[in-house]
Amino acid sequence: MKDLIVGFGNQLRHALEIGANASLKQNNKDIHNVMITGLGGSGIGGTIVSELTAQECTVPVCTNKGYDLPDI
Repeated sequence: MKDLIVGFGNQLRHALEIGANASLKQNNKDIHNVMITGLGGSGIGGTIVSELTAQECTVPVCTNKGYDLPDI
């Protein structure tokens, strides 16, 4: 566990590198909401993103921490 914590900065840098090199297609459809899913500790990231974007995002950002996706 200690190694994971010590290496967290490297993980973040690697994630940013992956994002910078990602090739995404233009989306021509309207986005009505964003759903971030994750169980346990994986759901914490979704909660953080939801809170950080709450004042700026024009659509709802929801976090789902269950096994099933809710009907939206």
